[in-house]
Amino acid sequence: VAGARAHVSWAARVNPGSLAMPRDAPAAAAAGVLRVVASPTDVVMLFDGRRWDPWTYDAWTNEACVEAFERYAAYHYEVAMALLEARGAADEGPAVVVKIAHRPMLMRPVALQCAVRLVGVAKHYPLKRCFLVGSGSPLFGAAWSVLRPLLDEATHDKVVFCEDGNADVTSVLGGAAAFSEESDGPHAGPLCAGTVGEAVGFL
Repeated sequence: VAGARAHVSWAARVNPGSLAMPRDAPAAAAAGVLRVVASPTDVVMLFDGRRWDPWTYDAWTNEACVEAFERYAAYHYEVAMALLEARGAADEGPAVVVKIAHRPMLMRPVALQCAVRLVGVAKHYPLKRCFLVGSGSPLFGAAWSVLRPLLDEATHDKVVFCEDGNADVTSVLGGAAAFSEESDGPHAGPLCAGTVGEAVGFL
């Protein structure tokens, strides 16, 4: 009961039921940092760190940037959960695939604060697996030292450290490509916007 109440209170603050571009998450949404994919076997959230440039929010305070990113991430979780509920599989949660970007700028305080808030968002939803693709860099090791203490053991046990071409990632995506080959330009698939219901209908 306490957990349900905490989730309701958090959702009321974050308001993740819809996403308008560019107002709610201008840089992240337009760049396609997050996408939701419904494969034959899984619902997958894809996070492309190569497209993530949180420093483009420099006109905002760090807290405003983090709050906008929190809503952006929570909205995509809501879309994923709605797809899973339609399949009768909401209890298992989505699979999450993160493409690690090897860029020093992602060690800036605002980027790390966004990453910490992303972990906080994830705690409100079930998780099937989390694949961290390209996690062998020293920069990732530094960021992971901040994030690892935030994960309980059950969640950590679902984290898979891997590289491009991992067979399990390919499997959850039904053989489709997780990410475009380039860090900009066309996306590998559609982006989500509008209400959660609209995004689900589009996907």
